[in-house]
Amino acid sequence: MDPSQLLPDELGNASEVSTAAGSNNFSDRVSNDPDIIRPDFLTMGGNSQLPFVLDGNEYRSLEEFESLDDLGRALGMEYHGSVHGNLGGTMASFDSPADPAFYSWHGEVDGVVSEWLETKNGQTWASNNPGTAAMWASNTPHNASMWHGI
Repeated sequence: MDPSQLLPDELGNASEVSTAAGSNNFSDRVSNDPDIIRPDFLTMGGNSQLPFVLDGNEYRSLEEFESLDDLGRALGMEYHGSVHGNLGGTMASFDSPADPAFYSWHGEVDGVVSEWLETKNGQTWASNNPGTAAMWASNTPHNASMWHGI
């Protein structure tokens, strides 16, 4: 994902989503544009001026994360929750899976993990944790290409 681009239109317009979802009404969203850009430290070659700091370690690009746990903490603290919160309404609640935008958004998050699994550190982690990475790769229907509509 080009970090200068906002999330795609697939997150949907509340009125369109409401119609598509039948009786569910997602007009309670605060916004249909989360206005979130993927942080540089979650991109390949990121070279972020503002690194993600975790347990005293600075991460400036996706390749620098050494474990899925550390990557997950960065995704959760800095990126994942921000879209839920910025969209508001159902997306900002524990009922968020009821909102169709949930699946597009989690496809993007899954895509970040898939990209990381292709890095040297991701491959090392996967080889040290057999079964986990294979399960992730085979059970994750979304990827970055799908998110971008390619």
